[in-house]
Amino acid sequence: MWNEPMTRYVRVLVAAAALLVVAGSAWGLGVADEVVPAETVDGLEGAGTADDPYVLTSAADVQQIEQDRSAHYELAGDIDASGVAGFEPIGDATAPFTGSFDGNGHTIAGLTIHAENDDHVGLFGVVDGGVVEAVHLADADVRGGAMVGALVGFNAGEVHAASASGTVSGTDDVGGLVGVADGPVTESAALTDVEGSSAVGGLVGFNSCGPVTDTWAGGEVSGDERVGGLVGENHCTVSRSYATGSVDGGVDTGGAIGDHVAGSVTDVYWDRSATGQHSSDAGTGLESSGMTGSNADAALSGFVFGDTWETTDEYPLLVWQDGEADPGADTDTGPSDGIDLNGYTAQDLTGDGLHEDITGDGNVGFNDVVVFFEHLGEPAVTDNVDAFDFSGNGSVGFADVIALFEGL
Repeated sequence: MWNEPMTRYVRVLVAAAALLVVAGSAWGLGVADEVVPAETVDGLEGAGTADDPYVLTSAADVQQIEQDRSAHYELAGDIDASGVAGFEPIGDATAPFTGSFDGNGHTIAGLTIHAENDDHVGLFGVVDGGVVEAVHLADADVRGGAMVGALVGFNAGEVHAASASGTVSGTDDVGGLVGVADGPVTESAALTDVEGSSAVGGLVGFNSCGPVTDTWAGGEVSGDERVGGLVGENHCTVSRSYATGSVDGGVDTGGAIGDHVAGSVTDVYWDRSATGQHSSDAGTGLESSGMTGSNADAALSGFVFGDTWETTDEYPLLVWQDGEADPGADTDTGPSDGIDLNGYTAQDLTGDGLHEDITGDGNVGFNDVVVFFEHLGEPAVTDNVDAFDFSGNGSVGFADVIALFEGL
């Protein structure tokens, strides 16, 4: 336990630090409202090789991928990008991303890209031969012209075990996860509301030569033509996938596939009631009762349950989703029972997983900042990084004290 003189010292220290932050003092922290990419990626941990990838711990780090689009990267923890203005897609048609990006199952929350006059828009604008996997975008807001997806605008590489939620809008070739699939999209999902003009899909807008395999989409989809709950326009293979989000469109609109031009569609299903569509250019329409609960095992022929898929009380999920009802979606789980901090019970007041009410008095104020600082090194904090990672950098330290203060 800290003695009283030391406690008073800490309170003064924290107050001074807070004033410096308010005044815009550097402290190596500043106000994280915008991304300032480094001139090189030398400052990142790792060597950028397949065996020793660069380690990304912040939204600023993610933007640094643009400095070396052929290197290998991995996320060290969840990232909050909600305070970032001017986030630019990684890779374009002349300089695509050709490396690898492994999210390690972590989430990038609040990604915002407003580039309505640009094509190839997403977290990754263009991927050519590269791999993007195991990353989940929560509450993304991505807007572009043609070839727009929350994760990848134009994929000529590989997307695997990825998901997204939020909103995506554009003109042509707009998808909840991938705008154009010219490379595999596998074991992935989208719970994204999608809006566009033509070739608009809940998961993929235009499937040039995916294939799209073991996927699902559950967001609302709207467009003028070639609109599908899963894929807007298909020229390749779609298999073992389903769609459940409402679909609204004009010419060539379907529950699963809007316009099936070429390729094969096997073991693809859509919920007729949920999508509001009783037809699809390819696939099989089912009622909700046949696609949910234990009934899904028998109704969704071709799905490999127990290996790739698992049944739940609702629609089936991919095994890697580990029972999460809405992959990549808002992680609101409601207030917790609290975490004991040596006499205080830290509470999650908003249900976002962060326990910002450190003292447990039902409010968040300066005293919470002080008490949090006093307990930084205790196991209750270090063993619950996700609950106290206010800065979103994957660890708990003084940066989180500052982030908690800035959120007052």
